[in-house]
Amino acid sequence: MVDRAWTVVGLSGGRIVLADAVGATVAVSVTQLLSQPVELIARGPVRPTDGRADVVADKRQRAVATFWERHVVEVQTGLPPDAGPGVAPKPEYDPAVTTLAERELAKSKELAAAGLDHGFSAGTVRRKRQRYQADGFEGLLDGRSERTSRVGARIDPRVLDCLLQVLHERRNQPRRSVAFYRAETEARVRERHGYEVAIPSHSTFYRLISKLLRSGAAKGRARRRRHLAPARSARPGARAVVDVIDLYATSSAGAAGEGPQARATVVLDVATGSVCALLLHPVGTTVDGRVLLMRLCTPRNLLEQLGSAPAASLEESTGSATAAAVIVPERLDVEDTFLARSVGFRAACRQVGIRVRVTDPRLPRDAAHVERLLGRLADGLTDVLSQELTGAPELTWERLASLQPAVDQWVTEVWQNLPVKSGDRHRATPGGASPNQIFADAVTDAGAISLPRAPHVALTLLPRIRRHVTAAGLLVDRIHYDSPRLDPLRAAPGPSGPVWVRKDFYDRRQVWVELGCGEWLAVPQKPPSADQQLTAGIRSFRQGEDATFLSAHPRPPVPVPAQVVRHAPLTSLEGWRNYISAAGAQTAGPGADPHERLIYHARLSLEDTPLVREVREHGWRLAVLKEHTLGPGHDLLVTGPAGFGKTTALIEFGRSFELRDRARHGQRPTRIPTVYVALRPTGTARDLVEDLARFVQYPIHPRRHMTRFIDDIRETLTITGTGVVLIDDMHYAWTGTRETEIVDVLRHFADRLPALFVYAGIQSAGQKADTAGFRRMVHVQADRLTDASEWARLVAELDVALRLDHHRPGELSELAVDLHQLSGGNVSGLMYLVRAAAVSAVLNGSERVSLPALRRVAASHPADTQAHEPGAEQVQ
Repeated sequence: MVDRAWTVVGLSGGRIVLADAVGATVAVSVTQLLSQPVELIARGPVRPTDGRADVVADKRQRAVATFWERHVVEVQTGLPPDAGPGVAPKPEYDPAVTTLAERELAKSKELAAAGLDHGFSAGTVRRKRQRYQADGFEGLLDGRSERTSRVGARIDPRVLDCLLQVLHERRNQPRRSVAFYRAETEARVRERHGYEVAIPSHSTFYRLISKLLRSGAAKGRARRRRHLAPARSARPGARAVVDVIDLYATSSAGAAGEGPQARATVVLDVATGSVCALLLHPVGTTVDGRVLLMRLCTPRNLLEQLGSAPAASLEESTGSATAAAVIVPERLDVEDTFLARSVGFRAACRQVGIRVRVTDPRLPRDAAHVERLLGRLADGLTDVLSQELTGAPELTWERLASLQPAVDQWVTEVWQNLPVKSGDRHRATPGGASPNQIFADAVTDAGAISLPRAPHVALTLLPRIRRHVTAAGLLVDRIHYDSPRLDPLRAAPGPSGPVWVRKDFYDRRQVWVELGCGEWLAVPQKPPSADQQLTAGIRSFRQGEDATFLSAHPRPPVPVPAQVVRHAPLTSLEGWRNYISAAGAQTAGPGADPHERLIYHARLSLEDTPLVREVREHGWRLAVLKEHTLGPGHDLLVTGPAGFGKTTALIEFGRSFELRDRARHGQRPTRIPTVYVALRPTGTARDLVEDLARFVQYPIHPRRHMTRFIDDIRETLTITGTGVVLIDDMHYAWTGTRETEIVDVLRHFADRLPALFVYAGIQSAGQKADTAGFRRMVHVQADRLTDASEWARLVAELDVALRLDHHRPGELSELAVDLHQLSGGNVSGLMYLVRAAAVSAVLNGSERVSLPALRRVAASHPADTQAHEPGAEQVQ
């Protein structure tokens, strides 16, 4: 291409209009311009000024702004504004070999070496550069001399509203004292907003009323002010929000589950609705913030053309009237999540010159139109994933990375051309304007366009690894990359020294090799050989991704016997809900199938034992007190020897609480009123928190900090409406080596949740339960049953519940005294005797429970049917 001088004469439709010396014009996009080997030979004003610099009377301010303009321009472009043609930039300011953060640090050191070491840090240089980039010369002026403080700007808007209403209502009445107005305002604030709003002190209130009366702000009708609502950004890139949206994708194999199948981290420009960057990742994970910034700062086509010749000259770079939006945000609003707290992400933002503002996720983050855009974007991405998914594969990192190109194409071709906003300017456009149209009009009005970062700067954000260049090229993540341009780096006959390689996990078509001095080499992926294609096909088949082969050659189903029934444990949400739904159901009768009667007698239970009644009575009372009491309340502890029905009482109380909660609030999938976990013999506090997380189906992060993990589970239990938490096998915490940690975590949950914690643990004879870590506890002791009438009632219930063909009503009740002697007054022992004897009666065909059968069961399992200790009281 012949060298020609071009002048930027305007911006139209998001494209840059260039003119040469003879008047020929061409309109190119930003990416088309930067893909050419252009050289800046002269520069004009940064952007049209609003005239504020001309009316500033303070010459000192103009001098300071002029001083900063020279240094800021040198940081941005490498040369000061008064540099002549042909002047090369200094090595520390050369944009070809240094990053923006390195140039800012070099400028700070230069000013410090010149004796200006006060207030000229790298952060100050960065702020000056950002203001100059946003507002030109006016951004460097000190606006404090012109700044006018609004009356009541530092007062809570809710307090100010109430005060203005009081002043307005008494505008025609005699003026009262400041104490009167303060008392009236405080009464209204407490009535509307409660005690969460602080009232200013007497002196502050006196100054506020004086300013309001002098400025006339109290005159006229009092109206609601919107100080808390954020202002919308009119300039593209002035502000962008980073959000994580859930994707409920479905495949051709079936419908989606209850929870999201994948997530997407999105960077959305507030002014135009454009998607600046988007990355998919599995549920419960976080994207690499540096990779997100790389995609945000530089378009993909610039990275693909790195080191290669431009595809076309400027004269041939023609396209549609409206160019695709290329937006590099000046500020990112990120919620207080793992990404916002990432040191590497914040350092990378400083490196590319982007400010980060951490927002509170509990407060309304932005205007309603941004939330609507994110909702529409989530619906569109869900449709794209549903179309791309075949079969029922698991959405892992590798699977989502393979879907990323399709999502990027949809964002570029569909989302950027969808009508997302309507207004006076775009009223003639059917349905509103697209993000590309809004971007083009905003760029034309502003007279400035944001330029993406240089490819060599963006590539430094990618993770890098050391690799040897062999005869086969580079091997990165089991993928071979090779190019003839790697020949100088090859060593014959052995491998050369390692080189630094940058890789993008979401785009494995190529990697980039650092050559030094700001030079990079793009190395494409080698075409797979026939053997590699066969291996990849087998791996794809094994992972269930080849739906075509599976549909043509379905796998034979594995025969599963009908008698095999797999039950989820009670310590899981599925197992607990199955138990709640199946408990109390009478599914077998006399003469029914023997297998059904075996299952029925194996699940035989007593729901109204004295221990169950006592636990239920204390539990209901404490649950109500715990829910409605401000601050920590009392919890319940059930102890006793092994096999005395503590777990049964615990589960029965949880079941009754869950059934009553369902009757009150309905059965909703998102509501978990009861949580049941059991401690492990040598478990730790983290094991306990992970068990709670599994029950409420919260994703477990192996490297999550314990404090953050506990806070997440506490918030999840609050959101799911948990009212009772059952902790079984508590004796493991009393005898383990990590007793203090487990007790401290349980006490933390119990003190900060409006839920009743019920503990159950073994307490041997003469042993005292260790409750030192719990300050408020109601203790229930499980013991042998010595009440003859109560024992007879329980045996009569079991007599009626038996489903045996030859069983005579009342036959089991006649053996009540014998059952008490065999079980030692232990209700759990009684249950085992009757269950085992009934199952044996069905198996051997006798179909009745006799005293010899009960004695045989007691003799074969003495640990489960303990006899009376010497001197123990017996029923008569």
